[in-house]
Amino acid sequence: MAADRRARTKAVRRKGGFALPTVLAIMLVVSLTFATCILALKGLRDETRQTVASIEFERAAMSAEARLAFLISTEPLGPEGLRIGANRLAQNQRGAAALLEQQIATLELLRFDDRQYRWLETGDETIDAPYLVQVQDEAGLVNLYQADPVMLGRLFQLAGLDEDQAELLATELTEFNALPPPSQPIRRLSELYRLSSARELLSDKAYRTLLSLSAVHPDSRSVNINTAPPDVLKVWFDLTDDQAAKALDDRDAAPLGSPADIGVPVIDNSINYAFPGGRVRFTMTDPRTGQVYRSTLVMTPTSPLRPVWTENSRIQRQPPPPEPVDELEDFPEVPDSPA
Repeated sequence: MAADRRARTKAVRRKGGFALPTVLAIMLVVSLTFATCILALKGLRDETRQTVASIEFERAAMSAEARLAFLISTEPLGPEGLRIGANRLAQNQRGAAALLEQQIATLELLRFDDRQYRWLETGDETIDAPYLVQVQDEAGLVNLYQADPVMLGRLFQLAGLDEDQAELLATELTEFNALPPPSQPIRRLSELYRLSSARELLSDKAYRTLLSLSAVHPDSRSVNINTAPPDVLKVWFDLTDDQAAKALDDRDAAPLGSPADIGVPVIDNSINYAFPGGRVRFTMTDPRTGQVYRSTLVMTPTSPLRPVWTENSRIQRQPPPPEPVDELEDFPEVPDSPA
């Protein structure tokens, strides 16, 4: 009997020895299940936040674009952009220069030179990173159809090509645009890749630089030195950095009338160098998520039903933009109607 008791004791001990690993295994499985659920919930929460942020950003972009379209339809257009609250009659009357200068000193300007404005709505004043809005007059960009080869060469060098590469691409583009029908000149920047040298030489970074500094309009000769970014002024007139910076300071003080105002001789008297064209680029950026909304607003003032058209609207994601400049101006509000 003693032998039987010892055998039963060993059997019980063997069973007890197997119980602990089984319990640990069960606990591990349960823990992993809980961890998986927590991670799934966290991922769902993050995805929900991103979706909400995307919807809110798109709504804000639509609101800002609509406000810009309304301002373009209702406010006077000046050399540098919209003159919010200015008197249209004073701008069109002869002998009203003094009144106009007085208005310029007090009115609110929405400049079309791609500078940053912050977009704030009611209750948004405490947001750490507000949406950024920029408006660029396409007459203040390099027209890839109208530019001469020397100008194009400077542009392509600014985009990162060396001198020989830039000259090769500029020559090929000029010759391509000059081909007789049925050939067609390029009408969009992406059509640059129809050129063999562009496919070989243009990196993604170079293309993004060209996109920010150039437009393609075979039927337009609009040039506006009052809305051109400094790099465009350097491409147009072969200015140094200091000369371009001085030109910007001068036009902030008073609109420029012609290239002569920045020390550049006027070559073509048939070009109006001082007024926006009929197309502006609208950009809104969310610094927190990298989302960017872009569109083009086309002015058709002779149309009583739709004086502003919106084209090419799209939302993209890109790397976070550079830090915004300090003390940004707010995007202008719609002025109150006169009593």
